[in-house]
Amino acid sequence: MVNKGRASNAEYAHEDTDNHHSVTIIENTNYQSPPSKRSEKEEILSADNLEIDEDDISARKITVMFEENAGVYYNNAQEVSKLKLTVGDLPEYVQNVTVTDLEEEFQKVPYGLLKPFEVSQTKLNMHRNRYKGIYPYDDTRVVVRGGDTDYINASYIDGFRKRNAYIAALGPMAKQLGDFGQFWRMVWQRKVEKIVMVTNLVECEKTKCEQYWPDHGQRKLYGDTEVVCKVEKMYADFIWRQLTFSKGKQNSKERNLHHLQFTAWPDKDTPDNVTSIIEFRHKVNALPTTFDGPVIVHCRSHIV
Repeated sequence: MVNKGRASNAEYAHEDTDNHHSVTIIENTNYQSPPSKRSEKEEILSADNLEIDEDDISARKITVMFEENAGVYYNNAQEVSKLKLTVGDLPEYVQNVTVTDLEEEFQKVPYGLLKPFEVSQTKLNMHRNRYKGIYPYDDTRVVVRGGDTDYINASYIDGFRKRNAYIAALGPMAKQLGDFGQFWRMVWQRKVEKIVMVTNLVECEKTKCEQYWPDHGQRKLYGDTEVVCKVEKMYADFIWRQLTFSKGKQNSKERNLHHLQFTAWPDKDTPDNVTSIIEFRHKVNALPTTFDGPVIVHCRSHIV
């Protein structure tokens, strides 16, 4: 077990740097704002311009299934119910189950999207998705106010005895998010204090996610949210950053944010040492918070 680079609890105390920073406004000359006006019922578009990860077998299979079902599919609730197991039947099931049984059961798991996702398919929002077949459900999507749309490719996920404990988000990219203002509006409005990033920016010479936070000691404006990176510490398997952010135009009170990037998760694979991810989780949970907001978790495609 590697001891080098582990952080003690004391090291997670809030730290500060010089208060004098330059302000940089992020601009993306290739980003085109969507039309400001829309009808009550937007046209449902195709997803032909979205990406397919050719190295990801699962993504290809899901995409084929998605297109074969005319772009919209819903699973049969009766068939889904057949796969459920009651707590009372669990001991007997575990005692008698075989590997073959598990393999056959896995093949019966319903594929694809189970509930409506029409908001993600509108003309105004389609370009805000990155991958075909990876869309938030209408009833669990995160609504973000204040922009030209309330849509972002992000979904609430319940935790243990806590509703909406997490937000699973698409790895931020300028092509979908422009100046990243919509992402930071989500962070502010949902009172997020922890962001868990389980991808590197570049893996296998391919861009998986773009940097949506400022460099250490720098201050940047994303939309109307000003973000400062005050602390950046590198450990054996992760990077911990302490950010502060505020709504610049409103002179709002500054908030603290912990950004934790797990760097030892191979693309399309699992970590070599399960201990590293368990310890990373402990670090995430140990960090102090003020609000009771959700934790944002993202890789590149928000399938985590």
